[in-house]
Amino acid sequence: MTVLADPASGSTPVPAVVDDDATRHLSAAAHVDERFADEIIEEFLAEPRRAVPPSPGVDPVVVLAEALSARRRRVVRDIVLLGLFIAFAVLVPLVAAAWVLWVGLGLLLRTVTRFYLRNRGQIRLTVGAWIFVLSVSLGLATGLIAVPYFVINGLDQQIAYEAGGFGEYGGDSGSGTGTLGTVFALVCLVLMLITVVFDKAFVHSLLRGRFGPSWYRERTLAVSWPPQPSTWYGPRLQRIAASHQQNQANMLVHGDYRAFVGSGELTHAWSMALQLRPTGDHAEITSLTPSMVHAAVSKEVLALRDSVALAPGQRLRGLRETREAITSANSLLMYANTQIGAELLPGPTAPPVDSLSAERIADLTDQPAEWIRCYQVFRVESWHRELVISAYLHVGCQDDMLYLEWNSCQLNPVGPEFRVEHMRLNRVGGTLWAGVAGFLTLPASLFARLRLLWRAARDLARGGKAYGYALPDAYGARRSIREIAADIDTSTYFQSVDGVRYLKLLERRALAAIDHVLREHGLSSEEFARQSNTVIQSTVVNGGTFTGVNVIGQGNQATTGEGKTDGREK
Repeated sequence: MTVLADPASGSTPVPAVVDDDATRHLSAAAHVDERFADEIIEEFLAEPRRAVPPSPGVDPVVVLAEALSARRRRVVRDIVLLGLFIAFAVLVPLVAAAWVLWVGLGLLLRTVTRFYLRNRGQIRLTVGAWIFVLSVSLGLATGLIAVPYFVINGLDQQIAYEAGGFGEYGGDSGSGTGTLGTVFALVCLVLMLITVVFDKAFVHSLLRGRFGPSWYRERTLAVSWPPQPSTWYGPRLQRIAASHQQNQANMLVHGDYRAFVGSGELTHAWSMALQLRPTGDHAEITSLTPSMVHAAVSKEVLALRDSVALAPGQRLRGLRETREAITSANSLLMYANTQIGAELLPGPTAPPVDSLSAERIADLTDQPAEWIRCYQVFRVESWHRELVISAYLHVGCQDDMLYLEWNSCQLNPVGPEFRVEHMRLNRVGGTLWAGVAGFLTLPASLFARLRLLWRAARDLARGGKAYGYALPDAYGARRSIREIAADIDTSTYFQSVDGVRYLKLLERRALAAIDHVLREHGLSSEEFARQSNTVIQSTVVNGGTFTGVNVIGQGNQATTGEGKTDGREK
């Protein structure tokens, strides 16, 4: 997405791209979902050395800028709320203790009730269950506070009476909180309620205005980008913007086990090891390199761009092909003293490079290292760029052997909880209820508010500089913004079958290209045809791979993704 101008600046507005709807949803989610905003800031901005993963279908700079804007608003809000709560606790400590105890008991009872209902097949709490939880917790909190209070107060009165400390009419003139203190405590309560409700109302106005589909698509979207030069996140955001807008990043350093960060979940994978033999007309094997195989596959697969009716909405016209090198953060640090390692990691305080020269990619393709692999990547974006299919092909070739590795990944659309239309703050009733509920349960959020202030102060003191030891976690990318917000499955049947469609088209064209290049070099393709037939006959359904002509019967093989049943995660 092109970053659009602020209407107040007088610059010429640029129409928003309709296919950039995921950016609109996630920008709004950064204001609504505080956990999501904190997670993407910690993942992409807090550590300046971390590699930037690809973000197909979304503009990460716009989403991160909105997350920073939301954090600034929340910092001011939480400073006000914490100051008011401390003042309230000093003025009426007994009431404040009762409030904290009531909220704590309510959360405990809610957890127990949810566990009980979940075992009975019900997930959400009904209105009756909520009333039961609140009434029981209120009664317990009142009892736990009132009984000790009256016992202690009675002992004080008995001691004062025996010592002669009461006046003529039985009253102690020195007791009581005082009218002025009670008034100030009530003022603190009212200000806390106003602050919470105003914050929810402000987010509601954003959802109904700036992040509404009509404003976003037909007018302009004002975002806080580019940041001011004094902002400590500025250099990091500029790096992410350059990596995303130039679309030339071909180097990825991943942090955990998942190698294809940014492409979603691995849905289909296979590999082949083929013995290369000359055909009857050729006595010797013609030299074959991985670059030759990649060139043939690229020509065959990219021919899909010219198809008109093969894919809905002519999405194959946007088919992209890149060559990417992938390594892990552990391996990068282990080989940092080698020639290529020093090229990838200039220094311990610098992030890994995200772009290699075409010559270096070609060298790594034909002469691969053990710790860094080169892949040919094909990517299709459909359904307004929310459903993304990525295919990774790795080729190894030496003398009379050919090795092929194919990995297909699917990035599902944005989950319903991150969509503007499904957010409860998008409705007036939901906004008011969220404000009142946030005020009543304020003590439960005190720790989270303190943690937010600590993180903001930490980042301000850090100033965007790297610190600490050279640990793998500081360099390797773990998830992209779209992966954090992706649903566990597609939302419609057509999206599901379209994912299988693009996977099959890319796979079939790649296999045809490999078969053709073998014949072109005078090599027998019989063994390859036998193994590729197994791949072609396999059926992929929502992450499960079923191999065999018949689904029912002996001799069929069924492989499903780990932790999945019928294509859905448990």
